[in-house]
Amino acid sequence: MADEVSELAAKPLRYFPHDADASGDPKCKRLIRMYGVAGYGRWWLLCEALASEQGHGIPIETENDAENLAAIIDAESASEAAEFVSFLETVGLVSCQDGVLRSRRMDENAEAFGRRRVAGRRGGSSKAKARL
Repeated sequence: MADEVSELAAKPLRYFPHDADASGDPKCKRLIRMYGVAGYGRWWLLCEALASEQGHGIPIETENDAENLAAIIDAESASEAAEFVSFLETVGLVSCQDGVLRSRRMDENAEAFGRRRVAGRRGGSSKAKARL
């Protein structure tokens, strides 16, 4: 079951929860103080991109990766994007591991959806069997 959950959790998400009070989170407050609401918007662009990626990670190893990230978050340059990501990492909103940018919260969201997808498959198959 764990393998099935992991496999389904890695699929792109069409939806992820956005807490109504996310701007009140201490990490987001620091982000807003440093980058203003434009930086907060940039953070949510990044969250949407992470949710949409298979495996919910964005490569940031190469110059091309950095330019792609800049386009995703509407930064003027790869170096501006790198500076922003470095700040996000400092406050704990993202982590960079093995050249891949990740969000613990997005990974948790994906895992929860993976468990629901597995439960839905199992529930659907038992309902179908009950009808026979």
